[in-house]
Amino acid sequence: MQQKFIGFFISFFLCIISANVFAKSISHAAINIGDSYGGGTVFFIDNSVSPARGLIAGTQTSVTGDYIWGDFNGTVSTSPELFMGDLNTNGMLSQAGGSPAALAVTSENPAPICESPIITCTDWYLPSLKELILLWTNKDIAGIYNIKPATYWSSTESTARSSSAWIMTMRDGNVGFYGKTGTKVNVYPIRAFVF
Repeated sequence: MQQKFIGFFISFFLCIISANVFAKSISHAAINIGDSYGGGTVFFIDNSVSPARGLIAGTQTSVTGDYIWGDFNGTVSTSPELFMGDLNTNGMLSQAGGSPAALAVTSENPAPICESPIITCTDWYLPSLKELILLWTNKDIAGIYNIKPATYWSSTESTARSSSAWIMTMRDGNVGFYGKTGTKVNVYPIRAFVF
């Protein structure tokens, strides 16, 4: 009797593991660049890590324009790398002078419904430089047509000039940097997800 119970338990456990692996493989195949997901449009998927992860572009354009990067002269120690925009944005928000650009994408952005009518997305952030470049590179493939051909802030400071932060012109993909306190530039919200 005890052997049958142990055998049943092992079989049951293996079924759960198999179902879990199967469910994960379905979710990988079900999410593609250009899909509406998580309150926006998927514009990047990274399957090179486990679990896989991706980036979502916001669908609202109500937060674009008229924002300075930050009202402070210090540095935040930001990163240009993928999946670092959230950390950068939180660093911007923690500075004494604040960051109108970061506030615009985190609090003024309407939190659209994500996976269900009950869950809302409140984790939008200002993209890092590489995330912003990826948004520009993949916007046509992903079908993101609500980006104005204007200049947008990244959440990445310039290492060459601590009083500046990186920007990108969505008209032609050119990057450069502007002074953090003196220039008002557009912002575009994104968020990351894991699947």
